[in-house]
Amino acid sequence: MESKIVGELKPLDYDPDYFESEPYPIPYFNHKKIKIGFIEALHESYLSEADKVLEIFLKLDSSERIKNSKIVYDYYDKTLLYGYTNELQIKTIEEIWDFVYPSEIIIHWDENGDFYLCVSCECDWEEEHGLQLVFKDGLNLTRASGHDGGFTD
Repeated sequence: MESKIVGELKPLDYDPDYFESEPYPIPYFNHKKIKIGFIEALHESYLSEADKVLEIFLKLDSSERIKNSKIVYDYYDKTLLYGYTNELQIKTIEEIWDFVYPSEIIIHWDENGDFYLCVSCECDWEEEHGLQLVFKDGLNLTRASGHDGGFTD
């Protein structure tokens, strides 16, 4: 199985429909190398669209990430209301990224055929639920939340 963008994809032992790439440099995260997961790679229509979404996402760079700081900061700020996390020492909203650690990208599609590129992250303020960054069609960040399975608010 091969992605036109990231090359050879390898299946996971426990899910025959899920394939992932070798770690690939992601411009949005200063070229950090991250594995990319394709949830239904055996379906040609999924794989070709997922490659298009990934290609769009890979055009976003760290300057775009900085522009998206507020949506991530707002998620952090919301968790403070629940009282189970310590306040971070942040002077500007852009500093929120100093506490975010991306670990995996997965390209999903829903029952309507909409595509969502999701970046799974750990973060210092939400150890239990982590941080999920959702990019509809790979274009722009549309949601920052815990890992709750949702793609939209």
